[in-house]
Amino acid sequence: MTSSALRTAAVLVDKSKGTLLCPECNVLNLVRDSRLQCHCKFIANIIDCACECGLKLHNIDKRGRSKSFIVGHRVRLMIRPKCPRWKGGRKKTTGRYIKVKHEPYHPRKDDRGYVFEHVVVYEDYYHCCILSWIEVHHLNYDRSDNRVENLVLLAKSEHTRLHKTLSYEEMPTLSISI
Repeated sequence: MTSSALRTAAVLVDKSKGTLLCPECNVLNLVRDSRLQCHCKFIANIIDCACECGLKLHNIDKRGRSKSFIVGHRVRLMIRPKCPRWKGGRKKTTGRYIKVKHEPYHPRKDDRGYVFEHVVVYEDYYHCCILSWIEVHHLNYDRSDNRVENLVLLAKSEHTRLHKTLSYEEMPTLSISI
């Protein structure tokens, strides 16, 4: 770990002893009454990280600016319901499909934990797990219409053949709304 990483990390090194690194001189200091006081005249209150990870940090950095997050932890807050931009774990993809935040164990989740909503709706309604060579087809070709009566299972080859045989004129018009 570089000295700059040690300076900015500001996490508890040993929770049992209550020691913390000084961001000024990188010396390990004993924390008393939630306050860090170093021989280099650096004084800071010790607070909990605002992302609720349980780690502690100094309330001010080396330049005297106030802090409420450990470096890199603000991003954690942006994916939670506490974020002002949180939309209930629902987002629309560039292909006009809707993805929802789902359990971390779902086999079809992406790297951020999202699963296509039509897959979740079908699996929840029929109490099944859709296999990797099966796809869910929207009968009315509206990718955002995820009602159970609009979804049907097809093998990947059948699904591809269906979409290749139909021209864009034969497909019904798409209505996109959330």
